Amino acid sequence: VQTCALPICDGAPAVKYSDGMISWWQHDRKHREDGPAVEYRNGKKEWWLNNKRVDKEAFEEIRNMREAEAKMTARAEDMRARTSERITF
Repeated sequence: VQTCALPICDGAPAVKYSDGMISWWQHDRKHREDGPAVEYRNGKKEWWLNNKRVDKEAFEEIRNMREAEAKMTARAEDMRARTSERITF
């Protein structure tokens, strides 16, 4: 077992096992938001969020919802900033 310091880790702690399996962890839980949290040498993959296994379709739906929410938040902040620039007392 070795802790990963390679680009495959995507900034998150990952563990690469001697059998070729790689798993991603956050706060001692299997977790990865940008892909499968477990990859086996034979190509099998598992998606995990906060130590709960989800199927690929549910993972993609959750990821798409989070991306849409982030875009909406950024747009709202931009609108708020532009509005406050126009208001002068």
